[in-house]
Amino acid sequence: MSRPTHRLERRQRVARPLAEVFGFFADARNLEALTPGFLRFRFVTPMPIELAAGRGRRRLVGSCRVDPYIRGQIDTLGAGGSRARRSVGDHRRVLLPMKHDQILRREQRLPGTPEDVFEFFADARNLEALTPPLLRFRVVTPEPIAMARGTLIRYELRVRRVPVNWLTEITAWEPPHRFVDEQIRGPYALWHHTHTFEALPDGGTLMRDVVRYRIGYGPLGAIANRLVVRRDVEAIFDFRAQRIPALLAGG
Repeated sequence: MSRPTHRLERRQRVARPLAEVFGFFADARNLEALTPGFLRFRFVTPMPIELAAGRGRRRLVGSCRVDPYIRGQIDTLGAGGSRARRSVGDHRRVLLPMKHDQILRREQRLPGTPEDVFEFFADARNLEALTPPLLRFRVVTPEPIAMARGTLIRYELRVRRVPVNWLTEITAWEPPHRFVDEQIRGPYALWHHTHTFEALPDGGTLMRDVVRYRIGYGPLGAIANRLVVRRDVEAIFDFRAQRIPALLAGG
């Protein structure tokens, strides 16, 4: 008895020349960066891997692990066309820009060394104190939460009175200089937040936030961003900027 076959077809516009995009996919190692962290996908075929057509070439062999807790997320991979495509360069993930991506950039000078500030953000529970009370944000992942690359954190919140479940993954963890959190499941088609911490000559820290987000739904999403979403995201970061100095001081 033959097994049923299924076909999934996706199209995506990428703001890069054809040769550059083809070169990206010609590097088999980039498949690891294109696969969600919770699958723990890795190549076991020895490097280098020469990609070519025809028989006699080595097969690409990979392995992955699906945690039972996250198994239900596999079905969401069908929405992969709406998620950022990531490439690996010096062990960092680089987003290829998409047409409807929105970018929010913030800088803030803070008292304390990068080590002090990074330690504050290493405690996931501090996110609750950094979020406006109106959102009723709370971390539901059981404690203790060991922050590292690959850590998954679940949250619950309300967005304009609508309950939302949010699952994020720490996709980069480089204390005390940088970390990245990325939405796996949640209200956005894409949420990729890079935090960096730079030492200042006066002994303080310059904290930078770069958030790339995408709402989805094409032109309708762009209208929603102009009318509501961008304002809400800005308000969250305004609240955060006011709260951080007091929390760092123990207030």
